[in-house]
Amino acid sequence: MSLLDAKDEFALNLIKKVALKELANHSPQCPFFETVALELISEFVEVIPPVLLADILPHLQKGLEAKSRLWSTYSTLSMTKILLKAKHGSFRVNPALLLNNTLEFLYFTRTAKRNDFTVYLVGGALRALVREVCKQHEPSMLLFLESRIFPVIEELLNDCLTCETLLPSLCDLVTQLIQVQRSTLSVKYVDIVYSLVSADAWLKANDAAALVRLVQALLLNNPQEFRWSMVFRMLTGLVSSPKAVGDGVNGLKLLVGTGTLSYRDISPFMSEMWAAVNTVVGTQKILLLSLFVVKHGVDPLITDLNAVRGTNFKSVLVKWIPDLKLVKEEYDVKLAVVAGTRVICHPRVFEYESSHERWGSFVENILVLLIKKQKKGDSEDLIPEVEDPKLFLVTSLSKLTEDHPAKYLNMFAKHVNRGLVAELQKLCDDYNVNLELPPVETKGKKKKK
Repeated sequence: MSLLDAKDEFALNLIKKVALKELANHSPQCPFFETVALELISEFVEVIPPVLLADILPHLQKGLEAKSRLWSTYSTLSMTKILLKAKHGSFRVNPALLLNNTLEFLYFTRTAKRNDFTVYLVGGALRALVREVCKQHEPSMLLFLESRIFPVIEELLNDCLTCETLLPSLCDLVTQLIQVQRSTLSVKYVDIVYSLVSADAWLKANDAAALVRLVQALLLNNPQEFRWSMVFRMLTGLVSSPKAVGDGVNGLKLLVGTGTLSYRDISPFMSEMWAAVNTVVGTQKILLLSLFVVKHGVDPLITDLNAVRGTNFKSVLVKWIPDLKLVKEEYDVKLAVVAGTRVICHPRVFEYESSHERWGSFVENILVLLIKKQKKGDSEDLIPEVEDPKLFLVTSLSKLTEDHPAKYLNMFAKHVNRGLVAELQKLCDDYNVNLELPPVETKGKKKKK
């Protein structure tokens, strides 16, 4: 018998011989031992057989209706854990009662000035309960959740102290409800989303990932009917916040790059967005620029950046080129290479001779990205339509140079490292693509005159 099996067996014996007895002999005046019993049951619920669970549940049902706030609270939280963890069928538990108890305890913790961690735990239990109910897709239960939860959220959002602690949980509650909607969001949903998105507490938060999840859910639910100005404003505000800059950029990437919103939809907010993103350094900025180019094109990016006070496309390009080397994860590299290829192949970006050296540096850094070993990561492939970034590069360069071979032959010869030219030639040979490149000397051989 393994150590884990022995531990489970010991816990089951405790539950049978001690915990059940304590629950049966519940004393309202001294519920300490009962709460310990509930903790034990919650911890080992996954290994409790159905027959034993059937004996436990009636005691929990009584606890839900108990007058003792401590007892009803522990019963509610334990029942929620059981509903979430147990693998044995369904239970005849009234979700409305669980929800009411949890909301009442939430009010109690807030009015009694309980610590943030207590409020956070109750918020987590509420979020877990809503997630379980949403899985059932029961219309009447969803309507009940909306009627009970939305007023609570509105009230809590007006309480600055509680709002900061509970905001992520409240946001996730609404996200879960949006994800199971089968039609366009009603006015009550839109109103509650506006309240959540505009909460100033996000700007003080250490983690705004819940807001990003909400944005993602909105984008999947008829987004054209939603006012996006408030969302853009909050996300650009997060970009300017040192604690949440990553979440802010991730949210903007969703708005810019999912393909759900057209350039016409997002163009009114671009000047404000790029002004905020201009302060960001490193890969976050590179990936947002790259995603914009891939989804909306080089020309709109040039127009938008040139409209931002204090910057322009040229100054952004100066930092973009060296920062390419910072990109490491496989799909991020793919995105950066495809976007970079579109920029270097744009007919007007490097039109004048004064920009040819910068073009050469851009080509070099794209090649370096492709050659170096890429790291597997959690990033998502945002451009599945492009199967191979190496093939995309060589075919794009071939099309670019075919009308002016002498011009680009000279640019490769003058401004691209010879070793990298050789790597590019290898790629062309591998993919059987014709690209006019300057000859490169190999070791032991002299270049023919």
